Formats: sequence, C-alpha cells, structure tokens
Amino acid sequence: MAKRNRTEYMKKHYLDNKEKRDNYSRLYAKTIKMRLYRASQREGYRSFIFNALGDRCVRCGFSDKRALHMDHTYGRKGEKRLGNVEQRYKFVRENLEEAKRLYQILCANCNFIKMEENHEYFYHSLKPIHEIQAGF
Repeated sequence: MAKRNRTEYMKKHYLDNKEKRDNYSRLYAKTIKMRLYRASQREGYRSFIFNALGDRCVRCGFSDKRALHMDHTYGRKGEKRLGNVEQRYKFVRENLEEAKRLYQILCANCNFIKMEENHEYFYHSLKPIHEIQAGF
C-alpha cells in the first residue's frame, strides 16, 4: 500500500513541476553554451598572444600550445600580475612592443627550470621554489 502511494505522489510531483524542470533544462543548456563560447574565446586570446610573441618556446623550440606559457622575461620583480588570459590579451594587443620586451613564450619545462635557476619566488609564498620542493 505504501509503495503505491509513493508512486502516485512521484507521478503527481513530476506533473506539477514540469514547468520548473523545463526552465532548469533551458538554463542548463544556456550555461553549457556560455561555457563553450567562453572556452573558444579564451582559445582565441591565447592564439593571438602566441602569434604576437611567438608560437614556440624561445629556449627549446617546443611548439605544443597546450604546454606553452607567457613568461616574464626578467622575472616579475613586484609588478602587478596580469590575471587571466583576457587581461593578458588586452595588454599584448594595446602594448605590443612593450609586451615583446617584457614577456616571452616558454614551455612548461623551460619555465620551471628558469624559475629554479633564477630562484624566482611564487607570488603566494616568500620561499624560493627549491625550498618549497625540499619541504623547508
């Protein structure tokens, strides 16, 4: 008897909330479309940066864009960090010559090696990378 009441309740609930469920589905579809749009936009920004500054690592010549980074040529030295890829894109677009002087394209390996060689600090820590790795 209880199972039948539960089944009837679920059917009624399903029918009563159809509009709410449909609105959620439409909202979810819009969210997915927006995420896809933003991802393609970010990829366009990255492509612009690589075309402007070089499409391969300046140290080793690696060219797989999935592992390329925009690196401060001389370290950051207290400069304000250019946050997301959209802000970097705007800076490079508006200040191309300065961007070429300040930034370079490095692969992930060369970027990490450069940071280790120069004892560059993480922005969120006061310790050099080699001390963080060693667990000091």
